[in-house]
Amino acid sequence: MNDENFDSEEPSAAFLGSSSSAKTMADGTLRITIDLSPADAIGAFTAFGKPGSAVAIARITDKAAVEAERPTRVKGPFGELAKKLVQSGFFRSPEVWAGIGTDEEYLEWVKHKPSAISGEFSEFHDTGEQYCIPAHIRRVQYGSGTAEKPPYCAIPLTNAEHQQTHQHGDSSLRPEEWWDKQRIKYVSKWAFETLKGKMGYDSYTDMAPHRLVDWASQRELIQYLPLAYINAEKTATETHEEESEA
Repeated sequence: MNDENFDSEEPSAAFLGSSSSAKTMADGTLRITIDLSPADAIGAFTAFGKPGSAVAIARITDKAAVEAERPTRVKGPFGELAKKLVQSGFFRSPEVWAGIGTDEEYLEWVKHKPSAISGEFSEFHDTGEQYCIPAHIRRVQYGSGTAEKPPYCAIPLTNAEHQQTHQHGDSSLRPEEWWDKQRIKYVSKWAFETLKGKMGYDSYTDMAPHRLVDWASQRELIQYLPLAYINAEKTATETHEEESEA
């Protein structure tokens, strides 16, 4: 195929639909009828209306189909602030972790996550729930002692993986720096998810700055918030006062 022919080809197209019937023809050819949404009718006819048009079909799960049809969520009004909150390191602070929830709450969250190594679970219950072992990463700098498990220092492992670390050390599965990165990754994600849930939000992009400033102030954690949140809350307060005086 020369470049001229390649450039003149029609662009590829893909549409979401559902199969409605399948029939085997006399020559053994399988004919499948697929129904498409009226919204895709013109595009699909343009792409496949000519007999002999080359096509490819793929099976997707019902869940994926539902997700594809779900309207894209509009970002809330505080998207830029939320971005700065995540980038600031707010959720990587031990003091913030303690303000959000207890170590027991964190361990409960961890055990419902698949293994950080294999992505699998090792505990299965009749209710259908699956669990992993909250395996502690013991470091002196994290507050670990001879028989003491440091708080907010566990990541999910299968039972077999957990046993291997006890018998042969963490480095038998992954290098030491990997464990330290995973510890921060998991506890930061827990803090991120837990705080917005406790404050009644699905997204930080919907959370007005004064809500988070008030939360941090009550727990003496204001110094960990990005300055942008404090300035935004101050501006909102000043605007409200000016409007009240008008």
